[in-house]
Amino acid sequence: MRILFLRLHQPSSIYGVDSVPLGADRIDRIGPNTGFYERASAAEICAYYGEVLERKLLASGRVRFFGMCDYVGDWQENHRFTSRMNGTTTQVEVRRRIVDATYLESAVPATEPMPFEIERGAHLAQPGDLVALSKAPGGYTIIGGGKTAMDCCGWLLKHGVALELIRWIRPRDSWVFERSGLQPLDLVVGTVEGAAASTEAAAQAEDAADLFRRLEACGALHRLDPEVEPGMYRGAILSAAERESLRRITNVVRLGRVQRMGVQRIELEHGAIRSQPDALHVNCTASGLRSPPPRPIFASGRITLQSIFFGLTCHACQTGNGNG
Repeated sequence: MRILFLRLHQPSSIYGVDSVPLGADRIDRIGPNTGFYERASAAEICAYYGEVLERKLLASGRVRFFGMCDYVGDWQENHRFTSRMNGTTTQVEVRRRIVDATYLESAVPATEPMPFEIERGAHLAQPGDLVALSKAPGGYTIIGGGKTAMDCCGWLLKHGVALELIRWIRPRDSWVFERSGLQPLDLVVGTVEGAAASTEAAAQAEDAADLFRRLEACGALHRLDPEVEPGMYRGAILSAAERESLRRITNVVRLGRVQRMGVQRIELEHGAIRSQPDALHVNCTASGLRSPPPRPIFASGRITLQSIFFGLTCHACQTGNGNG
């Protein structure tokens, strides 16, 4: 699923491949990203990688691409993939090693099993359904406390949805990273200063709780609700303008995770609330970042792509358009 209204978490110049810059290193002058380097939209990302595939990789004559296929091998000696289109299975001979990019695969609502029971007749939508509405519902209930839920709420506010029509079921509040601390090129000074402050906080912290307090004190992390201690950190990035916009939503339900979605009633871990039959309930509960068991990067027959330095950004962004 593509959530068409979402953008990259970080500046476009941080992403992509070395030979083809993503974006034009522009600083946005309007919108919630004002003052920061541009972040590509879903359409821009798809167009970019289509360009890389067609005009760089395939044009080189050294690459073949098999889309709409699933790997069905054993990751040892039997390497095969099967087409979702016609069921054809192709055997691959690996001369050196296979590069496994599935270790960092994200979890999104459209592909994850539903984490709660749904009563027949209850209306539950995915985030991508927001862009396909044919008429305005009677309200919106956003379910989840992560970045997808934040983006959905921000998108609703951007499109003029009244605050009283938005209800946010937030089982846990999340720490959010300061966007000004992840900027390249002309704004890299703030990035370096933020990294130095975060490193000092980590060096002085006595435990995890103390670390988060120190990171908040130095401005690296923020709360959505100043009165609520966040219970998770998944790398969400927001600007000050985005945080202030989300703080306008006051109808926040903190009764734990949804257990059952009914037509008239939503049951949660620590209570229940009235459902809204004419409202659109949007499921944003996928974890996003998975926690797979540790695996070596280099192993016999396989290289596993994974983060080794910092989970939010690549090293190249600190000095320019590395597109690493």
